Amino acid sequence: MFSFIQNIQLNDAIDILLNSYILFRVYVLFKETHLLRGITGIALLWFFQKLSDSMGLVVTSWIIQGFMAISAFILIIIFRNEIRIVLQTRNWKELIWGMPRKETNTPVELIVSSVDELTRMKSGALIVFPGKDDPESIIQSGLSWYGLISKEMILSIFWKNNPVHDGAVIIRGNKIMKVGAILPLTLRETLPAQCNGTRHRAALGLAENTDALVIVVSEETGKVSVAKNSKLIQISDDLELARRLHTHLGITPEKSNSLKRERLRLCIAALLSFLFITGIWHSFTRNNDTLISKKFPVQVDWSGKLPENLILESVFLKPQKTTIKGPGQILESISTIYTENVSLDDIKQTGTVTVNLALNQESLIIDHGNNDKISVSYVVRNRY
Repeated sequence: MFSFIQNIQLNDAIDILLNSYILFRVYVLFKETHLLRGITGIALLWFFQKLSDSMGLVVTSWIIQGFMAISAFILIIIFRNEIRIVLQTRNWKELIWGMPRKETNTPVELIVSSVDELTRMKSGALIVFPGKDDPESIIQSGLSWYGLISKEMILSIFWKNNPVHDGAVIIRGNKIMKVGAILPLTLRETLPAQCNGTRHRAALGLAENTDALVIVVSEETGKVSVAKNSKLIQISDDLELARRLHTHLGITPEKSNSLKRERLRLCIAALLSFLFITGIWHSFTRNNDTLISKKFPVQVDWSGKLPENLILESVFLKPQKTTIKGPGQILESISTIYTENVSLDDIKQTGTVTVNLALNQESLIIDHGNNDKISVSYVVRNRY
């Protein structure tokens, strides 16, 4: 840690903080999706690749690097819908620095009341509540809505003369995200006689492919069923429907008091992001192939001997320090940069001489903005 603080430059600090913030933003934006698990997997691959490299396991390190490159490409393809949803539902301010707001719960009581009204009217309905899986890839057509949930809106959507009443409604939080969506039908040949309609087959088809919960209201009987985890269950009363919705949505009394835990989780994520990026930076700077800049004190390389009647009283160098650029491991082994040889034999009186820095290795260079000439001013006096 002391070496890290001593050697870090302003540009290094900016580099670490910028990338730490980017990594933290990725966590904030995608923490509720499966994509974050994939990114964590790639991070673990990188850790094992560095471990293999440090142990001299060349082939293993090379294979892991290949897996990392392929995995990153596959992640973008597999989770393109989750990435699209996150980017579409946020503006630039929320993407760059907006902090997550307290999650808005789905109004379960309002949903139950609306379903109860639909059953009395015998209006068929399909209402989808996605889980962690993204159902967009298997849901066809549908109109984007983004409207706040209300009983009147739900009843009007499933009104028999509405053009979208045969499709499904997609609900996230307290908003209707899509209406008129077409769900995939189950391929099962046998279903209960009372649950053999197209809506029931569509609800079960989505439940077989995702972790969504789908409420079905039968147009013929007015009965309510719920499709979840490849099962179709008839609902006996409003209390059972509310209980199943609460369980699926994870709405508990403790959830409303979880803001402090969420803040603590974000603080830990920020700290881990910083430590992870710092580790990457440190691993690069320790690599022989990676150039870094480091500031060193300058010292004169004297040779020979002053005449016996003279004494070297003081020496002043300008500049006294210089910044050298080179491989990290080489710079760590250096503590001082010397000038080229200055002969004491030629000194007769007080004066100034300009000399070059002596860089003994070809891989070391003077950093941009630093002078390769050192002015050496010296004061001599006669012996008494």
